[in-house]
Amino acid sequence: MTTREEVSGVEDPPPVTNTPEGHLPYPGDWFRLALSRELVPGKVQPRPFTGEDVVLYRAGDGRARAAHPHCPHLGAPLGAGGTVWGQNLVCPFHRFAFGPDGTRVGAPAGPPPRARLRHHAVTERNGFVFVFVFVFVFVWYEPNGSPPGWEVPGTLQSGVTPTSAWSTEVRTCPQEIIENTLDHRHPPVLHHVAVRELVRAFAHAMPRIAVGKVHQDLRIRNTKRYVPRPRLAASDEATGFFRHGAQRFHPSP
Repeated sequence: MTTREEVSGVEDPPPVTNTPEGHLPYPGDWFRLALSRELVPGKVQPRPFTGEDVVLYRAGDGRARAAHPHCPHLGAPLGAGGTVWGQNLVCPFHRFAFGPDGTRVGAPAGPPPRARLRHHAVTERNGFVFVFVFVFVFVWYEPNGSPPGWEVPGTLQSGVTPTSAWSTEVRTCPQEIIENTLDHRHPPVLHHVAVRELVRAFAHAMPRIAVGKVHQDLRIRNTKRYVPRPRLAASDEATGFFRHGAQRFHPSP
């Protein structure tokens, strides 16, 4: 069973300011942008990516690609009518074509200008164990433009039964999502349930229960502000260790 829901009734949070108390830069990491089945051959799809946009498409060789969303010629949006011809991504405005490496390989008429379309590193891997039947598309991001420093491991395991896939939107940074799994003090307060009961719900593939608890988190997450130097309690030791280790993925100030 596949369940895809959009959260309704959640008010827009106030804008996050670009200050030490309200902004956390995107880490150098792989980001999941789509399910592989969503990349239909020949279709160009825009997706938000690290505060900007990117276009995803599947080339003629079957490989997923990710590129800058605007044509370097005159800035036309490639996600609004762009097409895929064989291996090439074609602009909808003047039919300029760009190869998988970003090189301009075609123009409609006359001497083509020298132009190059920036591409991102892409990899496809099986999903997490609860949704491993679906294959994800990951795109690499590094603030200084460095190539991928590691590969996303495959998690396909024999004997594992597929469960379900569910997605929603949350206004927060990736790091806080992981930190949430280390915060064992909030489930009894916010969810009125012990941590072991939440683990049991996930382990027994009960997505409706798990998703309901996530919706409760969204009321907090969509208006929460990242605090770079929190006043941690003694029982928050795991959060402190995690933040210390996460620093390696962020650009130096």
